[in-house]
Amino acid sequence: MVTGATSLKVDPDELVVTCPFSVIVDTREQAPFRFTGIDDSETGKPLAISLVTDVALTSGDYSISGMESLVSIERKSPGDFRGSITADRDRFEREMERLAKLEYAAVVIEADWKELLEPAQHSRVSPTAIARTIQSWSIRYGVHFFPMPGRRFAEVWTFRLLSMFWRQKQAALKTNGIE
Repeated sequence: MVTGATSLKVDPDELVVTCPFSVIVDTREQAPFRFTGIDDSETGKPLAISLVTDVALTSGDYSISGMESLVSIERKSPGDFRGSITADRDRFEREMERLAKLEYAAVVIEADWKELLEPAQHSRVSPTAIARTIQSWSIRYGVHFFPMPGRRFAEVWTFRLLSMFWRQKQAALKTNGIE
């Protein structure tokens, strides 16, 4: 036994910060993000993020509970994105039209520009077609495209986009005297 040692009682709630909003994960999302292992950007403490998994979103794969008509993020793997701009182009353009009606919408791709623009095996889509589609749809629909260096970056980026949207909405409400 160590003499002079004191036992510290730590409140478990102080070890984790609870996210002030719930993230909706569309029921049709085939490879959903879990949003674990993300730290609070202000305190650096681990963030407990509540997920709502029983909602079918009108557009996209992720949103904020209560703000589904305002914000949505569409997640795409590299192969899925290539398919969405070729074989499934008409369906995906309809998705872009729905996303364009929101206050903020983005497509987060689980591949960085280098990977996305390298000719892929078993794909006939050219790097030029990929780049021009992203440019064209960004302008036409006002949807933001974020190629990320892998799935984990895409997951964290998706959460940070939702978090920033929520924070800015809260600040606007406070500025307008609504709390």
